[in-house]
Amino acid sequence: MKGVVECEYHVVDAGGEKLRFFFLNKFALPGAISTGAKNLKGGKHMLYLANAFSIGMLDSANAIIKVSEAEVEKIRSLMKNNFTSAVGHQSTSEILSKLLNVTVPMNRSPIKIKEGDTLVIFQLLTRLEEGRVLTADEILSLPYKFYIVEVLPYNETIEALYHW
Repeated sequence: MKGVVECEYHVVDAGGEKLRFFFLNKFALPGAISTGAKNLKGGKHMLYLANAFSIGMLDSANAIIKVSEAEVEKIRSLMKNNFTSAVGHQSTSEILSKLLNVTVPMNRSPIKIKEGDTLVIFQLLTRLEEGRVLTADEILSLPYKFYIVEVLPYNETIEALYHW
């Protein structure tokens, strides 16, 4: 499979230690990720909706993820497809149901996102006090954004960039 990879290479001196960074500017493969398509390993792509993201959600430690901000209209369109909710709070699931015009059940079960999967994140832009649970009205009064996290194909070529 051929694709396009454009990246920048930077060397940073960190107190005498040389750190090397690759910044991917463009990563495109034929047959871009789309819900319902088969992934490279033959399984079905999954679409998830969550109110948080952590590295522990990744199925593999070797992963390349693409994170992009998205407008609510794009998220509404994505959510018309079958998705699995990983929204862990009832008030957040109620808000998302209204914002996205779909039923978003509360679900505190852990998820593992794999290559080809897509995770939509509803992210509050304010750090809350420890243990604070918000009502639906309180959530809507805070700034928030939607992000799309895609797990891109990880192969030996990409791995070689990081193990020179």
